[in-house]
Amino acid sequence: MHASVKLKGTALPAAAVEVRPLARDMSTARLLAQMQRRIYPKAMQEDARAILSVLASTDLSRGLFADGELVGYALFQRDGEGTIYLYDIAILPHLQRRGLGTKLAQAALAAAWRRRLKVRMHVRATSYPLFVNRDKLRAAAYRLVRNKFVRDFYFKEFGIHEDAHELVMKPLVRRPLIAARVG
Repeated sequence: MHASVKLKGTALPAAAVEVRPLARDMSTARLLAQMQRRIYPKAMQEDARAILSVLASTDLSRGLFADGELVGYALFQRDGEGTIYLYDIAILPHLQRRGLGTKLAQAALAAAWRRRLKVRMHVRATSYPLFVNRDKLRAAAYRLVRNKFVRDFYFKEFGIHEDAHELVMKPLVRRPLIAARVG
């Protein structure tokens, strides 16, 4: 029996929700820019060229698809030898608070784990609980090694003042517990 995910007024089996690699092309970048317009305030939105630059830096970025439709994404950016930066993770607003962000984050981390990469990120208050939850991190075979509070990190040049946490996670030796079929 599959768990159901409430989506656009209908219940979908969990099997209809999948995470897979994102194409590194302008078409995908445009789609992600359109999604950002539905998710973020104007000051936080990027144009397709900026998104393409992030996509082009690594093949680790992942999309969350529900019934074949892109409904979320996790963008990684090349950061350095042995480290990757989780640049952005987002789910369409009407699908948030349903466990989809956890599924996406764990699949994205599992992709980085396969290369034994340390993951660095800055997270807003809304994402913070997911990335400091030991059980959820362990399911993706990671452990938190740094958690530094950064006051007024986001968008102060636009008059938005939002704090963040700088997190660094290291891969565990054991394999992720999430499904092996996740790309």
